[in-house]
Amino acid sequence: MTQALVPPARRRWVNGPIAREVDRDRARRLWGLFAGMLLAATPFAVYLLEKNECLKLSYEVSGLRQQREQLLEQERRLRMERAELESLEAIEAWAATHGGLVHPTPEQTIIVGRVPERYAADHGD
Repeated sequence: MTQALVPPARRRWVNGPIAREVDRDRARRLWGLFAGMLLAATPFAVYLLEKNECLKLSYEVSGLRQQREQLLEQERRLRMERAELESLEAIEAWAATHGGLVHPTPEQTIIVGRVPERYAADHGD
Protein backbone atom coordinates (compact mmCIF):
# COMPACT_ATOMS: atom_id res chain seq x y z
CA MET A 1 0.00 0.00 0.00
CA THR A 2 1.48 3.09 -1.11
CA GLN A 3 0.07 6.33 -0.30
CA ALA A 4 -0.25 8.81 -2.97
CA LEU A 5 1.09 12.23 -2.38
CA VAL A 6 -1.64 14.75 -2.20
CA PRO A 7 -0.71 18.30 -2.94
CA PRO A 8 -1.28 20.59 0.06
CA ALA A 9 -4.51 22.49 0.04
CA ARG A 10 -4.34 26.12 -0.71
CA ARG A 11 -4.70 28.18 2.46
CA ARG A 12 -5.80 31.73 2.73
CA TRP A 13 -3.67 32.49 5.83
CA VAL A 14 -0.02 32.37 6.75
CA ASN A 15 1.26 31.21 10.14
CA GLY A 16 3.51 34.11 11.03
CA PRO A 17 4.24 36.18 14.13
CA ILE A 18 1.29 38.06 15.51
CA ALA A 19 1.62 41.80 15.63
CA ARG A 20 -0.48 43.01 18.50
CA GLU A 21 -1.86 46.48 18.51
CA VAL A 22 -1.54 48.54 21.66
CA ASP A 23 -4.91 49.69 22.90
CA ARG A 24 -3.94 53.05 24.40
CA ASP A 25 -7.39 53.71 25.87
CA ARG A 26 -7.39 50.40 27.71
CA ALA A 27 -3.80 50.93 28.97
CA ARG A 28 -4.75 54.40 30.24
CA ARG A 29 -7.74 52.95 32.10
CA LEU A 30 -5.57 50.21 33.66
CA TRP A 31 -2.96 52.75 34.76
CA GLY A 32 -5.73 54.94 36.18
CA LEU A 33 -7.18 51.96 38.05
CA PHE A 34 -3.73 51.09 39.39
CA ALA A 35 -3.13 54.70 40.51
CA GLY A 36 -6.56 54.82 42.17
CA MET A 37 -5.91 51.59 44.05
CA LEU A 38 -2.51 52.86 45.12
CA LEU A 39 -4.04 56.13 46.26
CA ALA A 40 -6.76 54.28 48.18
CA ALA A 41 -4.25 51.91 49.83
CA THR A 42 -1.83 54.66 50.89
CA PRO A 43 -3.76 55.77 54.03
CA PHE A 44 -4.08 52.15 55.12
CA ALA A 45 -0.34 51.60 54.66
CA VAL A 46 0.41 54.76 56.64
CA TYR A 47 -1.98 53.58 59.36
CA LEU A 48 -0.18 50.21 59.56
CA LEU A 49 3.21 51.90 59.80
CA GLU A 50 2.00 54.21 62.58
CA LYS A 51 0.33 51.33 64.42
CA ASN A 52 3.55 49.33 64.20
CA GLU A 53 5.56 52.28 65.56
CA CYS A 54 3.03 52.77 68.36
CA LEU A 55 3.25 49.09 69.30
CA LYS A 56 7.05 49.23 69.30
CA LEU A 57 6.99 52.31 71.54
CA SER A 58 4.50 50.70 73.93
CA TYR A 59 6.83 47.71 74.32
CA GLU A 60 9.72 50.07 74.96
CA VAL A 61 7.71 52.04 77.55
CA SER A 62 6.69 48.80 79.25
CA GLY A 63 10.33 47.72 79.44
CA LEU A 64 11.36 51.10 80.82
CA ARG A 65 8.62 50.96 83.46
CA GLN A 66 9.77 47.52 84.53
CA GLN A 67 13.36 48.74 84.68
CA ARG A 68 12.24 51.75 86.73
CA GLU A 69 10.44 49.48 89.21
CA GLN A 70 13.55 47.32 89.54
CA LEU A 71 15.72 50.39 90.10
CA LEU A 72 13.32 51.77 92.72
CA GLU A 73 13.36 48.43 94.53
CA GLN A 74 17.16 48.35 94.38
CA GLU A 75 17.29 51.94 95.68
CA ARG A 76 14.98 51.01 98.57
CA ARG A 77 17.18 48.04 99.49
CA LEU A 78 20.32 50.16 99.29
CA ARG A 79 18.79 52.85 101.52
CA MET A 80 17.84 50.23 104.08
CA GLU A 81 21.33 48.73 103.96
CA ARG A 82 22.88 52.20 104.30
CA ALA A 83 20.68 53.03 107.30
CA GLU A 84 21.59 49.71 108.87
CA LEU A 85 25.31 50.26 108.28
CA GLU A 86 25.13 53.84 109.60
CA SER A 87 23.54 52.78 112.87
CA LEU A 88 25.86 53.06 115.85
CA GLU A 89 25.04 49.54 116.98
CA ALA A 90 26.16 48.10 113.64
CA ILE A 91 29.34 50.16 113.65
CA GLU A 92 30.12 49.13 117.21
CA ALA A 93 29.45 45.45 116.46
CA TRP A 94 31.67 45.57 113.35
CA ALA A 95 34.45 47.34 115.25
CA ALA A 96 34.25 44.78 118.07
CA THR A 97 34.42 41.77 115.74
CA HIS A 98 36.81 43.04 113.05
CA GLY A 99 38.71 45.89 114.66
CA GLY A 100 39.30 44.53 118.15
CA LEU A 101 37.34 47.35 119.83
CA VAL A 102 36.79 46.97 123.58
CA HIS A 103 34.98 49.28 125.95
CA PRO A 104 37.35 51.38 128.06
CA THR A 105 37.40 50.96 131.79
CA PRO A 106 36.60 53.98 133.96
CA GLU A 107 40.34 54.36 134.67
CA GLN A 108 41.04 54.64 130.94
CA THR A 109 38.44 57.35 130.46
CA ILE A 110 39.67 60.95 130.46
CA ILE A 111 37.15 63.74 130.30
CA VAL A 112 38.49 66.88 128.67
CA GLY A 113 36.91 70.26 129.13
CA ARG A 114 34.04 71.40 131.28
CA VAL A 115 31.61 68.71 132.34
CA PRO A 116 27.95 69.55 131.94
CA GLU A 117 26.03 69.56 135.22
CA ARG A 118 23.70 66.81 134.05
CA TYR A 119 26.58 64.49 133.31
CA ALA A 120 28.32 65.21 136.65
CA ALA A 121 25.07 64.65 138.58
CA ASP A 122 24.41 61.33 136.81
CA HIS A 123 27.95 59.94 137.16
CA GLY A 124 28.94 61.39 140.51
CA ASP A 125 31.97 63.37 139.37
